[in-house]
Amino acid sequence: MNESHKMLKILDDVKWLLVLQLQQQGVKSAEIAKVLGVDAAIISRRVPRNKK
Repeated sequence: MNESHKMLKILDDVKWLLVLQLQQQGVKSAEIAKVLGVDAAIISRRVPRNKK
């Protein structure tokens, strides 16, 4: 893996950590998906909500 691929992987990991943080703060998957321009199912599958 070259340096640019490593950097992209790190940035993707950081993005998903931020998505997780937003969900922990109560932001709905649909709202996050809208901002990212993806389907809400992608967010739900990648970072499932914790059951309370």
